[in-house]
Amino acid sequence: MEAIMGIKNIIVSAVLSCGVFVSSLFAQETQDSIYETYQFENGKLYVARDYNGILFGGIYANGYKGCEVGLDKSSLQCGKYQFTLEKGKIVGDNAKILDSFAIKSQKIVYRQTQASPSNISMLIVCSKNPKIQNLLELMYQKEFECTNAQQVFLKEAEESMQEYLKDIGDLNVEEYLKKFPLEEITEDKLYYFDENLLVFEKMSYLYTGGAHGNHGKWGVVLSKKEGIVELNEIIDLNNLELKQILWEKYQDIAAKEKVKDYITFENFKVSDAILLSYDGIVFVYQPYEIMPYVYGNIEIKLPLEVVEKFGNFKDSPLKYLFLRQN
Repeated sequence: MEAIMGIKNIIVSAVLSCGVFVSSLFAQETQDSIYETYQFENGKLYVARDYNGILFGGIYANGYKGCEVGLDKSSLQCGKYQFTLEKGKIVGDNAKILDSFAIKSQKIVYRQTQASPSNISMLIVCSKNPKIQNLLELMYQKEFECTNAQQVFLKEAEESMQEYLKDIGDLNVEEYLKKFPLEEITEDKLYYFDENLLVFEKMSYLYTGGAHGNHGKWGVVLSKKEGIVELNEIIDLNNLELKQILWEKYQDIAAKEKVKDYITFENFKVSDAILLSYDGIVFVYQPYEIMPYVYGNIEIKLPLEVVEKFGNFKDSPLKYLFLRQN
C-alpha cells in the first residue's frame, strides 16, 4: 500500500480539519455491474456488463487476450474467437456460464456549506457477495456493507474536509473556501477479474486553486487467496532493460504527439503505478511525469511474456498467469 500512498501524496500537495459547520451531504446508488465467467470449448471467457451493455471482456485460451464489442454491438470479438451478444448479454450454445458476482457503485458527495462549490466526491464499490466484500474491505481498510457504505464513507469525506479546513483560524468558512476552493474526487472501478484476481483502477482528482487540478491513476490487485498483491514489489522497477523497453514505447508516443525533449532517459523511470489487464501489464504515468499536463495519464502496456523476466512472479499469486502461457 506504500506505493498507493506515495501516488496520493504526489497528488495531494497540502490539505488542511476544523470544527463542525453546516454541511450538505449527498449519496446515490447506481445499478449493479455484473461480472460473469463462461466456459467455452477452448478456454474461459470473462465478461463485465451493466444495464448499458458490455463494459469489458477477456479470454483465456492458451494465453490471455482482451475482447472488443463489434460496431453493431451484436458480437464480442476475443482474438480469433467470437461470441454472440443480445441486449448486452452473451447468448448461444458456445459459452456456458460458470460463475457470476455483482458489484454496486455508490456515489457520495460532501459539501462543507450549501453555498460553497467546494466538495469531496467519492465513487466507491461494495458487493453482497461475502467473499468479494471481504476483499473490498481489505482494499479500503475499513469494515462496511452495501447497506451502510454511504454512512461510513460520508464520515470519511467529512473528516477529510475538516482536515483541509483545520488551519483557517478565525476566517469565515465560506470566504476561505471561495479563496482556497477544494474539489477532491476519487473513483474506483473493477478493471480486470478472473478466478483468482480482482484488479481495481483507482482514479483521483484534486483542485485547491490555480489553473487546474491534478489527476492520478493507479491499480490495486487483490488475490482471492492472499489479499493485496503489490505489483511494484514483484516487478524490479530498477531494471535497466525494462526501463529501456518502456522508454522506447514512450518515445513512440511522444513522437506521435510531437512532444520533444520533455524528459531525458536519465530522469525517466519505470512507473510504480501498475495495472494488470488481459493483454498485459500496464504502467501508468501521472500528468507531468513524462508528458505535458494536457495529455493526462499516459499508459504503456507490455505483454506478460515481456514483463515476466523482470519480476519474481513464480513466488507470487500471479504465477498462474505465466504458467498458462506455456
